[in-house]
Amino acid sequence: MYVCFEALKSGWRSGLRPFIGLDGTFLKGKYKGILLVALGQDSMKHFYPLAWAVVDRETSRTWKWFIELLRSSLGLADGEGLTLISDMQKHITDGV
Repeated sequence: MYVCFEALKSGWRSGLRPFIGLDGTFLKGKYKGILLVALGQDSMKHFYPLAWAVVDRETSRTWKWFIELLRSSLGLADGEGLTLISDMQKHITDGV
């Protein structure tokens, strides 16, 4: 399940830094899985949610799927002048 609200896309396009942070974390409790997230940052250095997805496993395939949907949602092209930051987890770098 992938979520990226129009208000978040518009807010990012209208003035946030060309920066996206990517990370994944385990969901524990009643609902299991992996939460993949993409965050932006505003001029006050506050984090701004862009999109998130819940997947069954954190793999190169699921990161590639998430990043392709994010690129499409934000209208990003190759070489857009965008900075990506992550924990350099292998599956993320394979997806980019």
